[in-house]
Amino acid sequence: MHAEVVDPAFQEAVSEFTERRARALGGRQGLRHEQAHLVRALTGRPQAVPELGDDPQALDEEGLEPWGPPPTGGGHVSTLQAGAHAHLFDGALQPFTATAAEALHAWVCLDPDNPPRSLMLQWRDDTGWSHRAYWGEPLLTWGRPATGAHPFKVAGHFHVGDLPPAGRWVRLEVPSSAVGLAGVAVNGVSFDLFDGRAAFGPTGAGERTWFGHVLPTGSRQDGNEPWALLSHNDLWAPFELNEGLQPTQPTLVPDGGGHVEAAQPGIHQHYLEGATAPLSAVGSTENLFVWVYLDATRPPRELMIQWKVGPNWNTDGRRAYWGEDLIAWGVNNSPSRRPKGALPKLGEWVRLEVPSAELDIGTRAINGIAFTLFDGCAAFGASGKIAQATTSPPGIRAETVWFSGAAPAGATLVGSWTWLQPLEMVEPTPAARVGQSSAIASLMADPVVTALSEREQAQLPLRGLEGFMAYLRARIDRADDITDFGFTHMQVDMHRIRQMMMTTSDAARLATSPALAAIAKSDSAVNVQTQIKEFIGRIKQPVLAPLRAPDPVPVARNVTPAAAVFTSMNFVSSVSSVQLVQQKSQITLLKAPSAPINIVYANPVVGLSPVRTVAVADRLKQPPSTEARDFALANRQRTVLEVLQLLQTFTAEDGGTTPALLRDFKVRGLAQDPFLEGASGERALADFLGNDALKTKLLAPPPTTVPGSDGAPKPVEPDEAVLFTQTVALSENTIAILRNLEGRLSAYRSALTRCEQALSALQGHIGAAGLRVREVDDRLAEARHDVGVARALLEEEKARVLAVNARRTRVLTEEVQYLAFVRPRETSNLLAAPRRVLDPGLLEAPVPACLREHDDVPDELDEMLKVLREAPASHFVGAPAILQKIDRPELLLRTIQSAQLRSSVITQRVMPTFNAAAGKLGVHIGQMLVRQTQAIAVRAEAVQRLDIQRLSSHSWQTVQREAQAVISLGDIIDGDHGKGEVSRRASELFERIAGVCACLHAEFSGVLPAVRLEWAEVMSQFDEAPNLRNLGGLPRWSSIGYVDRRQMQAYTDFLFDQVPPTNEAAVALINDVVRMALLLASHAPVGRIVAGRMPRPVTAVRVGSRIPLTALDHSRLRVGMQAMIYKGNTLMARATVEDVGQGEVSARLVHTSSVQIDLDTDVRVHFDQAKVLSSASVRKAGLLKV
Repeated sequence: MHAEVVDPAFQEAVSEFTERRARALGGRQGLRHEQAHLVRALTGRPQAVPELGDDPQALDEEGLEPWGPPPTGGGHVSTLQAGAHAHLFDGALQPFTATAAEALHAWVCLDPDNPPRSLMLQWRDDTGWSHRAYWGEPLLTWGRPATGAHPFKVAGHFHVGDLPPAGRWVRLEVPSSAVGLAGVAVNGVSFDLFDGRAAFGPTGAGERTWFGHVLPTGSRQDGNEPWALLSHNDLWAPFELNEGLQPTQPTLVPDGGGHVEAAQPGIHQHYLEGATAPLSAVGSTENLFVWVYLDATRPPRELMIQWKVGPNWNTDGRRAYWGEDLIAWGVNNSPSRRPKGALPKLGEWVRLEVPSAELDIGTRAINGIAFTLFDGCAAFGASGKIAQATTSPPGIRAETVWFSGAAPAGATLVGSWTWLQPLEMVEPTPAARVGQSSAIASLMADPVVTALSEREQAQLPLRGLEGFMAYLRARIDRADDITDFGFTHMQVDMHRIRQMMMTTSDAARLATSPALAAIAKSDSAVNVQTQIKEFIGRIKQPVLAPLRAPDPVPVARNVTPAAAVFTSMNFVSSVSSVQLVQQKSQITLLKAPSAPINIVYANPVVGLSPVRTVAVADRLKQPPSTEARDFALANRQRTVLEVLQLLQTFTAEDGGTTPALLRDFKVRGLAQDPFLEGASGERALADFLGNDALKTKLLAPPPTTVPGSDGAPKPVEPDEAVLFTQTVALSENTIAILRNLEGRLSAYRSALTRCEQALSALQGHIGAAGLRVREVDDRLAEARHDVGVARALLEEEKARVLAVNARRTRVLTEEVQYLAFVRPRETSNLLAAPRRVLDPGLLEAPVPACLREHDDVPDELDEMLKVLREAPASHFVGAPAILQKIDRPELLLRTIQSAQLRSSVITQRVMPTFNAAAGKLGVHIGQMLVRQTQAIAVRAEAVQRLDIQRLSSHSWQTVQREAQAVISLGDIIDGDHGKGEVSRRASELFERIAGVCACLHAEFSGVLPAVRLEWAEVMSQFDEAPNLRNLGGLPRWSSIGYVDRRQMQAYTDFLFDQVPPTNEAAVALINDVVRMALLLASHAPVGRIVAGRMPRPVTAVRVGSRIPLTALDHSRLRVGMQAMIYKGNTLMARATVEDVGQGEVSARLVHTSSVQIDLDTDVRVHFDQAKVLSSASVRKAGLLKV
């Protein structure tokens, strides 16, 4: 017997929506990783990324099938072009050879929005491009034979089959022998498309991969489109624009596999021991090596490699470490813990080598090795031994590999060993698979950042960009404190030196004399000495005229060191005539001491030099040049010690690495300066570390000598000029130290400025990533809703089919007494006989039956009916007759006045909004509401413009004509006209329209779900609604039963009959009402389904039992909503919400999958406020006789 079956379109819809959801789910996961990666690059703090299955908004169990997951290894994507376009490479120095048993493969994902019409892969060997395979239409003609027809099956133009499904990752394969590549070395591949766009993953043969997003060495890129490389994370959403991250591309990848140590705080490691195949025979001229890749986003602070040469790690462990000294195992600077400098370059594979002699390996074999980190993440490649590098001859050093992608024989593995395949070595760490921030990568490669020390550069990934900028600012501020204090101290000392050399008044003359400016600008200390002698003799002569002092001017930092001793002033040449000097002094702008009085007359700084305090006049008469020099010596020592302290602080902070600020910093000295100890002119700042004797020598003055009679230097007591010259030179040296420090600070400031530019770019990338995450969240919400609705419709259809088959079986069992079987004939006249299905005639008129009883309409349709209520009365055929009942002018004027009050409220009403998260249908529903609400607002403004005073002077007919054009049906219902009959009739008109809308929506809801889905797709493709006056234009309209078609068309005819056919605005309004009823019945908006859970298990429940439920969004629950309870993808029960509380709702079961069921907390609940009110369902239940 014939059995009813479920239409395959239901399962096809579920499969399509499930794939869309999987694609959106995968795309969101990739974008989440990108966003977390960028935020980590900014803040330095790891960002947790939820797992795919950890999502409270999920309506059921979600996975990536059939879309993905994407393959491992990164890839590349083509551009969107029309016609033929390709990107290719050739000339690879590492060719690839497939065996006859292997199939060549390439992972591909066709753009679902722009799929190509044809796809071709071409392989190049030593003879050229003569091996091709293509999928899809025969539009790419390269290598096509001159004879024959599609599909071609020759090696130069082999047709494999149709294009793979768009939007999912598929591995394309073709036998190597089919394209003539069995045992043939390939050095190039071309990826060709006709129209559209596609993304490609790893390419290779069999289970071997040749390349992903890192091309083979020596490859030459070509094609009419650029190579756009994708990281592994990019493959989650290969067609999304991503400017914030770029794929990780190490310049060198070691052969073989490796292993990775995941990021953890503090000390963490994995190691092996007890290998029966040890690393033995390590010569004294050989190095131990390990390939290392430090994660560029979460690098460790210290990396330690341990080799075990005996039974015990404590006594037989040999260690070398890079970076900070944080792991205190063994004795530092010994074979048990040998420091090897700064961490290697981040984000690159680096071979670390340690001479075996430094570790005292001797002749012992290595049976264990440990890979230890402090913080961070790192990957490791091959380990073994290698000959030490030689310069003559250089030669090629061959590695002796102990192990790489698998443990040596007999080894015991301890810790978490995560092995890496050769292809995974390109992106060996989780962060590397996401990529690296393009803003940070550009910053790291900038010369202003590479000028910093390696340890300072490492602070960028460790601290994040914000933390790195704070780190640089702190260093700049600390160094600025030294320079600011130093220059200020120099000004104070200069004033004090002037006081020591002469009286206060003479010192003021010295500071303001134009002749002194010439001395201060002299080129050498010798000239300074000569000119000072002449000047001191001149200033002791009597003053002929008083000097006029200008306003004080502070000493500038950018003067020459010698000029820093005095206040800056204009240059005036010195002359021999004292009178002329004084005359020029009177006509030249002169300057007084710029320092405050408390500085000019301050006592010497206690403890800096053995000075004595005497009268200023006594200093001029007997110049205390020695004391001035001692001040200069003390100032130099103080400056050097402060810079030395800065070096010690920064070096300690950087784990022993000298900061770039003080790298190769030199301290200048005078000729025969004691601290130079024979060095020429300067001494390294680092020489003072831990050398107190050398620090003390900074206070010792250089000896003064003259040639003796025998030509040998002979010590003499320095005179005033020599001592003052030494003072000036010492001050010059001190200022030079400060200038050197200040000049080096400019590099830090340049780095900080460049960081600010990167910060702006990075913040922009984070903002763009956040926007993309929100967009994909909207798409995922729509896809989830589509899956939920499609599955609910499928379950509904299954229940209907099950009921039909059960009824048929019951009829056969209870009513049919016997079955007659007829032997089939070769022909059947009965099948060929003409027939006609008669439509039933004894049917009740649909509209009156509907108006007697109907249910509420959905909220969205109710909003549209509210808009219809405020439409002009001229929109309705029956409204003018009702308006005629207001038969006095004053009553009409009062109606208009009340309408103006109502219109002021309408114009202030908030415009309806809609969210893209509601999907296409939700957007179209929102657009209809907005469009009609705007039209009503225009009418309300027209009502407000009516002049009551003007209308009061007109006749009833004039007032009635103007009122009919602008006042609404709602104005008549609520008007202050005092006519109860008028309000009642207007209200009845509106209630009839609203009731028929409810019936139409219910009737639409009773149509088969597959038909409704098709209606929804058609209705959501147009911004303007198609003409729905005749529903016969809807898809599959004829497949609906006659009774249902008759009722739906009758309801539609009634609605259109309520408006004048010549009033286009009124017809458009009713058309939108019908369209909204259809859309709401065909496919509920996203907001209609609410996800929920069981708060606690319930057992042994059946139909009629009350159960507790909870919802993620409790505010959207209502009494009467349906709750569908799923376990996995199986519908376990249906319930109706009977009570809503603060935390839980109570629902009564109306259907269960078996007589008695148990519901645990792992079930999922879908609350849906949609209700099926179709008369078709009533008839199917046997309640309506036809």
